[in-house]
Amino acid sequence: MKRFFLLLLCTLGVAVFAGHATAATTGNSVASSNPIANEVVAVAPTQIQMVFQNAVTADDVARMGLSLACDKALVSLGPAQLATDGVSVTAPLTQIPPNGKCNVSWALPDGSKGTFSFRTEIAAAVTTTTLGPDGEVPTTVAPVTTPTDAVATPPARLGGPIGLLRLAGYLLISALVGGLLFMLLVWPEGSHNATAIRYIRLSGIGAVLTQLSLVVFTTAQVTNTGIVSSLNPTDWFELFNTSQGRTLFIRFLVVIVIAVLALNPERVIDPEFQVPSLIFIAVLIATYGFDRAGGRLYIVGVVIAIVHMALVIAWTGGVLMISRVILSKSGDEDLLDALRSWSRLATTLTVGIIGTGLFQVGRLDGWSLINSGHGRLLLLKIIAVIFLIFVELALRKFIMQRLSKVTALSMRAILTMRKAATIQMSATVVILAMSSWLISMRPPNVVPQQAQKQSAYAINRDLIGDDGFHVTLSITPGDVGNNQALIELFAPKRIQNFTIKFIPSNPVANGYVLYVPITRPGGALIGADLGLNLKSPGEWKVELTGATTTGELTPLTTTFIIADGITVTTEPTGQTMDGPASSTTTTTVAATG
Repeated sequence: MKRFFLLLLCTLGVAVFAGHATAATTGNSVASSNPIANEVVAVAPTQIQMVFQNAVTADDVARMGLSLACDKALVSLGPAQLATDGVSVTAPLTQIPPNGKCNVSWALPDGSKGTFSFRTEIAAAVTTTTLGPDGEVPTTVAPVTTPTDAVATPPARLGGPIGLLRLAGYLLISALVGGLLFMLLVWPEGSHNATAIRYIRLSGIGAVLTQLSLVVFTTAQVTNTGIVSSLNPTDWFELFNTSQGRTLFIRFLVVIVIAVLALNPERVIDPEFQVPSLIFIAVLIATYGFDRAGGRLYIVGVVIAIVHMALVIAWTGGVLMISRVILSKSGDEDLLDALRSWSRLATTLTVGIIGTGLFQVGRLDGWSLINSGHGRLLLLKIIAVIFLIFVELALRKFIMQRLSKVTALSMRAILTMRKAATIQMSATVVILAMSSWLISMRPPNVVPQQAQKQSAYAINRDLIGDDGFHVTLSITPGDVGNNQALIELFAPKRIQNFTIKFIPSNPVANGYVLYVPITRPGGALIGADLGLNLKSPGEWKVELTGATTTGELTPLTTTFIIADGITVTTEPTGQTMDGPASSTTTTTVAATG
């Protein structure tokens, strides 16, 4: 046995030595790089280039590990490419790196690996460059630093929290409004029940807090700001740019009113307060009809969506009331009467929910239930609803048969129904979670809705190329002097080297080249204070270029008119034209998310 272990150790030693010998003879290293090791970079690099000491193959480059981290944050890189010399490897940057120390790490399949670093000190700058007749750049003027608020910030990723808040909102609003309707329709005695009153009050408080959180998080997502800063009510007006945002804000206000009324649930039963209470409840339910904009038969769809949500809220509120209040303890005949009345009403509600739901499926998805993500999730929701119907029928059968002749609700019957009610409530939560998820997805028959701009731009150009390149350009005020430009990218899904050129018809005037720092659909804004100074009145040509992983996109071109601030000019319809060579100014634009 000792000889075996000795032999094993010798074998391992030989293997380790052989491994080191192989690495020493076949190992590779970086002879030079761009950026150079320990270099201080003032202009954002567009690629990482490494020249290896020994030749590498295309397969080695395809399998190599390569990463870039600046200021401890990973920077996205495109696929590495091998040059024809067999030693130069280049990887494009798909985003602007943050300022700080940047570390490049690489590893080849043969075990060779290494790192080198450089430092980025990139200023959001306006750089003036004079183009020669042949388009080359002979001279460069030193950059001028722009305000710090022009630095690009990544968009807030709040989809998950908003989805959870939307689910909590469904449950708590259903508990509040559905509970009040349950008292009004099947259990008037509940307005005097201490457990029911406490349940309704807590549901109202929870619904208000949830809607407040939803307003704050949605504002943070829309304005691309932090959660704390979005607590400022003046920022909530940003929600009014879309119909969904407006309805969310109105829903928040109405929930506050209903929660105040629900502090005394008897008001819903009292004829003096009944009509105002029902009006506020109707307004609240009506807001759910506008959660989904677009689709076929939109007006009819809004009406059906309102009816569908009214039935869902009443049904869900009834289920929660039975589970959390009615079945909490044994009681007198009023609890039995409530259960019997609810079992009859629940059947009508279920039929209405199924009918209105199927109409919405046909309107929003049609036959695209398999070939779209929205449709596939909807199929799972339909399966969960079918399961819920079976549980509801079993519970209704128990109530109508076993409790038809008893005069009091016994603890044994409560325990039996509580199991079914728990399953029913759990399935309801799953279905509402799917509904929350579906709201964030776009059905096949719904066209994406663009948010309305708060400020009216004097010049608007919607440009679509043959290869799907889709950009909207907006400029204001459209007069000589400082202007603001908004560049919105809708397609493709990924873009590199996104550039927009402003070329004046006056050959002695300065033009601009804007490097737009976005790689996905979104917007980039250059404010009037960042140097977009259009000094030449008359016609200007715009050219937008970019590239994808499959190659260069076909440039988009259009023209617009800059007024002299005195005379009134008429904009052209957007014909394209070739502009002459001119002096050009290059600037970096801040991304708005």
